[in-house]
Amino acid sequence: MEAARESRVTAAASAPAGTGAPDRSSAAGGAGTGTGMGTSGTGTGTGTAHRSEAADPPHRDEALDHVERQTAVLVRHIELLYRRTDVHDTLDRAEYLLLRTLDDSGPMNINALAAVLGLDPSTAGRQVSVLQKAGFVARSPDPADRRCSVVTPTAEGLARMREVQTKRTENHEYLLRDWTDEDVQTLGAILAKYNTSVAEKYLTGSALIEETAAGK
Repeated sequence: MEAARESRVTAAASAPAGTGAPDRSSAAGGAGTGTGMGTSGTGTGTGTAHRSEAADPPHRDEALDHVERQTAVLVRHIELLYRRTDVHDTLDRAEYLLLRTLDDSGPMNINALAAVLGLDPSTAGRQVSVLQKAGFVARSPDPADRRCSVVTPTAEGLARMREVQTKRTENHEYLLRDWTDEDVQTLGAILAKYNTSVAEKYLTGSALIEETAAGK
């Protein structure tokens, strides 16, 4: 029953605003056909066709409203997938992202890692301590600042991260199985651009995140 309710809620939330309303362009076309007074039919029109509202591009505020709604639905769906799959049973999302960041960008000190992840250094330090106890990362003194430590992923940590990465990729392959390769590439590019915009506003490590997104 819980699954059914969640399905109805997320389906309703995903529907674009205005779903179920009559198509204005179709209605206008129907009216013209019914009266027989269309411009081409009478030959007395001014020659200037009136565009229907449906033909006009959406205003930016309408587009932003749609983005806001869909990002809210996306967060809801991410939480749903998290609860309904076992992908993160052995490595939670925070641990996975931390290891993935180290794999992409190489070893870094706590402050740099915290900046990239948008975390307080103390929070990043606690996450690193958990991973260190599990044998997934190692710490060593930072040559540039002995008060800091450099975090390096271990072979075991990278292996565990890649197991999760493979499962996540398989899930996306299933969800996007009906999408074209071009659509999948476009989605990846748009998400990367969105994440970069968020990083530029809220994260001090935005330059590193942008480089990572670009594969540098």
